[in-house]
Amino acid sequence: MRIAFVIPSLANKGPIIMVNDLTRQLQLCGHHCEVFYFDDIVELNFTCKVTQISFLKPIHFGNFDIIHSHLLRPDLYCLLYKKQIKTAGCKLICTLHTAIYQDLEFTHGRIKSRLAIPMWELALRNMDHVVFLNHTASKSFRHLDLVSSSVIPNGRDLPVHHADLAPSDLELLEQLKQKYLLTGAVSILDQRKGFEQVIELLLIQPNYAFVVVGDGPHRSVLTRLIRENQLNDRFIMLGERTEGFRYIPYFDLFLMPSRSEGLPLAVLEAMALKVPLVLSAIPELESLLSPHQAAFFELDDPSSFSQACVHASANAYNLSSNAYAHYEQFFTLKGMADTYVNLYLTFLSA
Repeated sequence: MRIAFVIPSLANKGPIIMVNDLTRQLQLCGHHCEVFYFDDIVELNFTCKVTQISFLKPIHFGNFDIIHSHLLRPDLYCLLYKKQIKTAGCKLICTLHTAIYQDLEFTHGRIKSRLAIPMWELALRNMDHVVFLNHTASKSFRHLDLVSSSVIPNGRDLPVHHADLAPSDLELLEQLKQKYLLTGAVSILDQRKGFEQVIELLLIQPNYAFVVVGDGPHRSVLTRLIRENQLNDRFIMLGERTEGFRYIPYFDLFLMPSRSEGLPLAVLEAMALKVPLVLSAIPELESLLSPHQAAFFELDDPSSFSQACVHASANAYNLSSNAYAHYEQFFTLKGMADTYVNLYLTFLSA
């Protein structure tokens, strides 16, 4: 098969990492993949051909069997050129990585989100098929009467060979672990990730420290809160790091206090690395793991957050072992790629 993937950029972000992983696996199976992107952001290396494009210029759709788009602008791009795509005989598929009704307001503000949502809904209704990451997301879009849809969870395999941590980072982590129970996360820093809740957790638990690998627009807010609460030595923002998963084995607990999610790759990485998970009790995460596989807490409830961490620490082996078994059964890269191949073939044989 010949598959074109349309994405916003080559940034080191979850949906783009997923596309990178998927194209690698599809190539191993003998399929031809090409990636087309808009923004001049190149942080990931793809093994297939990548081409920067303009939103106002169509690609040669006739070179492909499947056009597979990811995120808002690529979906709108496919809507704009739907006639050419159909004329070329391509099947049009998108993967919806985010809960758009919640996430767009967090990332773009209320006014922009109200303008963008109707356009995104129109794009989704014009797809041959929409893939959701979980059943919770699928249910929230029933009102759109999509042509066709399915649920395919993300899969993630961690590379066997990777670089060691920078000596300064390694020294910091080891020093923190000597003094504290070390909690952590690998994530973009934006409002929907809810990391301000960790401030309250650290105030309740003076023997905890927290390290987050990543950066984003909410960093300045967190910096102010950290300073106001005198937590500079226990709430550490390392910034962007390549292959952020390398830091996860140093965490005693992996925290995800998100207010909204799709299917975060960092959670799959923590599952694969057998690090106990403490997650906010939002539908997307509760549908991903059970209380036997992760500890859950109620949003904006510091006491609940603290109790979940205590429970996860006391039951670390059982929770992480159960989560790892769940990961191996449902969230490997090969499993995800095989399911996408079957989906593509179903449409091409129709």
